[in-house]
Amino acid sequence: RNDAIVRGRGAEARIDHSMWSEIAGAFSKGETLSIVDTWTDGENTWVQLGPERWINIEQDGEPVLDLID
Repeated sequence: RNDAIVRGRGAEARIDHSMWSEIAGAFSKGETLSIVDTWTDGENTWVQLGPERWINIEQDGEPVLDLID
């Protein structure tokens, strides 16, 4: 399991690993998140924070998370 810190203007979580899925919450710059899983289709990479909580690690072409080992 890894952790990440939210960058820039923050990040929106969605209920699934799709930009078209419902927004499930938002996180502010500087918040630390615990990553439980990852998913990628080779183009987009999403991290899972829990049930129905996914964040695309890049939004609008900008990275939204700094991963912590």
